[in-house]
Amino acid sequence: MTTKRFYPLALSALAIAAACGPSINTDRDVSIPIPVGATFALVGGANVGEERDATLQSEITHQKIQSAIKAEMISKGFKEAPAGQAAFKIRYFISVQTSTSYVTTGGYGYGYGYGWGGGMTSTMPVTNKEGGAVIDLLTAGDKLAWRGVMKGSAGDKAPSQEKVDSKVKLLMASLKPGS
Repeated sequence: MTTKRFYPLALSALAIAAACGPSINTDRDVSIPIPVGATFALVGGANVGEERDATLQSEITHQKIQSAIKAEMISKGFKEAPAGQAAFKIRYFISVQTSTSYVTTGGYGYGYGYGWGGGMTSTMPVTNKEGGAVIDLLTAGDKLAWRGVMKGSAGDKAPSQEKVDSKVKLLMASLKPGS
């Protein structure tokens, strides 16, 4: 009986957690000017962290991320250039970490008559998969001009190009040339 009541509660909690957007933090070194029309070169990315996720190691996933970063940079007025000639370099890092927590339901509460009543408890494992991405904008001399960091829940499937595009756009929203 207790487990039947637990499943709707667990599904509701997961739905609410999934509806929450990713956490985004950005930082900018204002002493480094980022002019409109500046050139950039994508210098690569890496799958980092404790867990090497097979989806993130896929060359196809990295191509999606690189395509999204290039498109977002161009939409902001930057111009792509060869690595040795660009004023700025873009690099990125991605990671996934899986953790398990336990949820216990049921237990003791007010009973009939005097004292407390007892009940059955049920403990279920809940697996959480959190992903992270970092995008850095560096000067040609490797000084960090801007950094965006995103953390959020990660799925079990490779993301579509549309999903990658929307996440990169969201992460890079605060990168503004001319500032």
